[in-house]
Amino acid sequence: MKRTALTIIVLALTANPVVAASTADANQGASVGPALTIAGPVHSVAMPEPPPELGLTVIGGTPEQIALVAEAVERFESVGMDLPGADIYLHSSRSSCTSYRYQGVFNLDGSTRRVDICNAKLITVLHELAHLWEYHNVSDPQRQALMDLHGAVEWQSLDVDWDERGIEIAAEAIAKGLIERPMVRAQLEDAPLLAESFRIITGMESPRFEEGLARLVVGA
Repeated sequence: MKRTALTIIVLALTANPVVAASTADANQGASVGPALTIAGPVHSVAMPEPPPELGLTVIGGTPEQIALVAEAVERFESVGMDLPGADIYLHSSRSSCTSYRYQGVFNLDGSTRRVDICNAKLITVLHELAHLWEYHNVSDPQRQALMDLHGAVEWQSLDVDWDERGIEIAAEAIAKGLIERPMVRAQLEDAPLLAESFRIITGMESPRFEEGLARLVVGA
């Protein structure tokens, strides 16, 4: 397992200089969701592209946000999911993520290595880094298998609700599978589907979901 180099650059960031949300929707296939979101080109290759050079550059952000990025990177590394190189922009407000509907955005500039985070929540950072990891590591057959499991018909079309898009199902499964806290009792009934989703998209098991499955079996 490689350890991802983390470079921190502290800059005063202004509003996102790239594109407006409406332009991203038209040109980049941006998924507009109620919370965690993604903007990126539609996958059209049978196998993933080679990942960029390893190394993450964190630009801007509060100490709290920077600490969350470091924690999220550690969670990926803890299960052997090496992150590709990326530039992570940390913003002080959601308005910098193209729209007040966004808490985070992946691939806004089309570079396949830019991640924008507009809040201070670990689940947001994990979700957007999950989009980054998925884009560079997951094959189209894996994506189709995940959609089949969930009965989803579109990978990232804006014509379906945010939580019915395969791309968001994948990112949510990864993020929830990596966060380091036990599943609460009300979440245990979702453990089988989440565990299988994580296995399909990553090829490995989530310790959190596996622990939830064990508790579900014994009724804990």
